[in-house]
Amino acid sequence: DFRADTSYVRHEPAWVAEFDQYYYSVNPFVDSVANEPEGKAYRSSQLLLDAELARTEYYYDYLRRENLFYGLGGVDARRGAVSAQLTTFRSKREGDFGQVELDFLQRLMPHLRRACAIHFELFEAQLFKNACLENLHALPIGMILLDREKRTIFLNRMADAIVKDGRGIKLNAQGRCVAAQPSENSALQRLIDNSLPQGGNEHTSGGGLPLSRPQSD
Repeated sequence: DFRADTSYVRHEPAWVAEFDQYYYSVNPFVDSVANEPEGKAYRSSQLLLDAELARTEYYYDYLRRENLFYGLGGVDARRGAVSAQLTTFRSKREGDFGQVELDFLQRLMPHLRRACAIHFELFEAQLFKNACLENLHALPIGMILLDREKRTIFLNRMADAIVKDGRGIKLNAQGRCVAAQPSENSALQRLIDNSLPQGGNEHTSGGGLPLSRPQSD
């Protein structure tokens, strides 16, 4: 739930949690902000008259407790149904935000949009990575991924169970694969070496090797 991903300053976590859990649903600005173009700064008074805001549950039961009334914000970025927004509030006694403050936020918007775009890209990449890893975990065979230094960077669940069993193949202190039986390790290392890029970027098959798995005591 992206609505719960709320960052804040100068407010108690419990107060912000109330927004995520309930007051977002009665926030009178939600529909108005949805119609604002991406990258545009706005004052809350441009979206809702002061008298109308004062009559809402959102103000009376929520903003008023923190002595907040006027808002200044903007939609930094949108990606499908998800949006990233920045909003700052001040008290009614301090008065509405002026044109200078609005212009300042507007100048920041391109930079905020770029930051949000990077965040969205990283988030989507993480989702893709997690989906790929889950597919590898679902394989009925063990899979171990190594870097160019032959250090282990990933084991699927089947491979992890085999390595922890320690009877056929295991990892040494440097995270490299070694045969559990010393007499078989040289052959295993040759296969691993042969599977690494040789003089270029092409990968070749190292071949196959049966490893002994003595019965445990």
